[in-house]
Amino acid sequence: MVSLLVNRLSLATVGDIQSRADIIAVVACAAVILNAINAQEIVSRDREPVSLMGYSLNETQISKLVTGVSRPTISWACTALISNTQARSIIIVSNGMYIAKAGIICKSCLNDDVMNMQIMPILRKSIVDGSELYLPDLQVF
Repeated sequence: MVSLLVNRLSLATVGDIQSRADIIAVVACAAVILNAINAQEIVSRDREPVSLMGYSLNETQISKLVTGVSRPTISWACTALISNTQARSIIIVSNGMYIAKAGIICKSCLNDDVMNMQIMPILRKSIVDGSELYLPDLQVF
Protein backbone atom coordinates (compact mmCIF):
# COMPACT_ATOMS: atom_id res chain seq x y z
CA MET A 1 0.00 0.00 0.00
CA VAL A 2 2.82 2.37 0.88
CA SER A 3 4.71 1.48 -2.29
CA LEU A 4 1.56 2.24 -4.33
CA LEU A 5 1.29 5.63 -2.67
CA VAL A 6 4.95 6.43 -3.30
CA ASN A 7 4.64 5.24 -6.91
CA ARG A 8 1.51 7.34 -7.45
CA LEU A 9 3.10 10.49 -5.96
CA SER A 10 6.35 10.08 -7.90
CA LEU A 11 4.69 9.93 -11.33
CA ALA A 12 3.89 13.21 -13.05
CA THR A 13 1.13 11.80 -15.19
CA VAL A 14 -0.80 8.59 -14.62
CA GLY A 15 -2.38 6.66 -17.44
CA ASP A 16 -5.50 4.53 -17.50
CA ILE A 17 -3.54 1.30 -17.27
CA GLN A 18 -1.59 2.55 -14.23
CA SER A 19 -4.83 3.57 -12.46
CA ARG A 20 -6.39 0.16 -13.06
CA ALA A 21 -3.26 -1.59 -11.83
CA ASP A 22 -3.25 0.54 -8.68
CA ILE A 23 -6.92 -0.31 -7.97
CA ILE A 24 -6.24 -4.03 -8.42
CA ALA A 25 -3.20 -3.78 -6.12
CA VAL A 26 -5.21 -1.98 -3.41
CA VAL A 27 -7.97 -4.61 -3.58
CA ALA A 28 -5.39 -7.40 -3.36
CA CYS A 29 -3.74 -5.78 -0.30
CA ALA A 30 -7.13 -5.36 1.36
CA ALA A 31 -7.93 -9.02 0.70
CA VAL A 32 -4.64 -10.11 2.29
CA ILE A 33 -5.30 -7.95 5.36
CA LEU A 34 -8.88 -9.27 5.73
CA ASN A 35 -7.63 -12.83 5.37
CA ALA A 36 -5.07 -12.26 8.13
CA ILE A 37 -7.72 -10.80 10.43
CA ASN A 38 -10.08 -13.68 9.64
CA ALA A 39 -7.35 -16.21 10.44
CA GLN A 40 -7.05 -14.88 14.00
CA GLU A 41 -8.84 -17.04 16.53
CA ILE A 42 -10.84 -14.61 18.60
CA VAL A 43 -12.93 -16.21 21.31
CA SER A 44 -15.34 -14.18 23.41
CA ARG A 45 -15.64 -14.95 27.08
CA ASP A 46 -18.80 -14.87 29.11
CA ARG A 47 -18.80 -12.68 32.17
CA GLU A 48 -18.70 -14.36 35.50
CA PRO A 49 -21.90 -13.65 37.39
CA VAL A 50 -21.60 -11.43 40.44
CA SER A 51 -24.11 -11.96 43.19
CA LEU A 52 -25.49 -8.88 44.91
CA MET A 53 -24.93 -8.74 48.65
CA GLY A 54 -27.72 -7.27 50.70
CA TYR A 55 -31.28 -7.83 51.74
CA SER A 56 -34.06 -8.70 49.34
CA LEU A 57 -37.27 -6.73 49.77
CA ASN A 58 -40.47 -8.68 49.18
CA GLU A 59 -42.30 -5.58 47.98
CA THR A 60 -41.46 -2.01 47.00
CA GLN A 61 -40.97 0.27 50.01
CA ILE A 62 -42.32 3.74 49.29
CA SER A 63 -41.67 6.73 51.52
CA LYS A 64 -44.49 8.18 53.59
CA LEU A 65 -43.79 11.51 51.89
CA VAL A 66 -45.30 10.11 48.69
CA THR A 67 -49.08 10.27 48.79
CA GLY A 68 -52.03 9.88 46.48
CA VAL A 69 -51.94 8.51 42.98
CA SER A 70 -48.13 8.39 42.82
CA ARG A 71 -47.81 5.42 45.19
CA PRO A 72 -49.28 2.72 42.89
CA THR A 73 -47.44 4.19 39.89
CA ILE A 74 -44.08 4.07 41.67
CA SER A 75 -44.78 0.56 42.92
CA TRP A 76 -45.74 -0.61 39.42
CA ALA A 77 -42.65 1.03 37.86
CA CYS A 78 -40.28 -0.65 40.33
CA THR A 79 -41.94 -4.05 39.92
CA ALA A 80 -41.91 -3.75 36.12
CA LEU A 81 -38.23 -2.75 36.02
CA ILE A 82 -37.12 -5.57 38.28
CA SER A 83 -39.16 -8.25 36.52
CA ASN A 84 -38.46 -7.14 32.92
CA THR A 85 -34.84 -5.94 33.00
CA GLN A 86 -31.54 -7.15 34.39
CA ALA A 87 -31.81 -4.62 37.24
CA ARG A 88 -32.02 -6.28 40.64
CA SER A 89 -31.95 -3.15 42.77
CA ILE A 90 -33.91 0.08 42.33
CA ILE A 91 -33.79 3.22 44.42
CA ILE A 92 -35.75 6.30 43.43
CA VAL A 93 -34.29 9.59 44.66
CA SER A 94 -35.88 13.03 44.77
CA ASN A 95 -34.37 16.17 46.33
CA GLY A 96 -31.60 14.22 48.03
CA MET A 97 -34.00 11.78 49.74
CA TYR A 98 -34.91 8.18 48.98
CA ILE A 99 -38.52 8.04 47.78
CA ALA A 100 -38.78 4.33 46.95
CA LYS A 101 -36.61 1.24 47.04
CA ALA A 102 -37.10 -2.26 45.70
CA GLY A 103 -35.10 -5.41 45.05
CA ILE A 104 -31.81 -6.03 46.81
CA ILE A 105 -30.71 -3.17 49.03
CA CYS A 106 -27.89 -2.56 51.48
CA LYS A 107 -28.20 -3.09 55.22
CA SER A 108 -28.07 0.64 55.98
CA CYS A 109 -31.06 1.23 53.64
CA LEU A 110 -33.17 -1.53 55.15
CA ASN A 111 -35.13 0.15 57.95
CA ASP A 112 -34.96 3.82 57.05
CA ASP A 113 -38.17 5.23 55.63
CA VAL A 114 -36.54 8.41 54.33
CA MET A 115 -32.90 9.18 54.77
CA ASN A 116 -30.58 11.87 53.58
CA MET A 117 -28.18 10.51 51.08
CA GLN A 118 -24.53 11.14 50.43
CA ILE A 119 -24.17 12.35 46.86
CA MET A 120 -21.27 10.59 45.19
CA PRO A 121 -19.64 11.64 41.86
CA ILE A 122 -21.73 9.39 39.57
CA LEU A 123 -25.01 10.57 41.10
CA ARG A 124 -23.83 14.21 41.12
CA LYS A 125 -23.04 14.08 37.39
CA SER A 126 -26.44 12.55 36.68
CA ILE A 127 -28.21 15.26 38.70
CA VAL A 128 -26.27 18.11 37.04
CA ASP A 129 -26.41 16.85 33.43
CA GLY A 130 -29.69 14.97 33.63
CA SER A 131 -28.08 12.25 31.52
CA GLU A 132 -28.05 8.49 31.97
CA LEU A 133 -24.92 7.08 33.55
CA TYR A 134 -23.82 3.49 33.82
CA LEU A 135 -21.32 1.97 36.20
CA PRO A 136 -18.16 0.81 34.49
CA ASP A 137 -18.11 -2.78 33.37
CA LEU A 138 -15.07 -4.40 34.96
CA GLN A 139 -13.52 -7.15 32.89
CA VAL A 140 -10.43 -9.28 33.32
CA PHE A 141 -8.14 -9.35 30.32
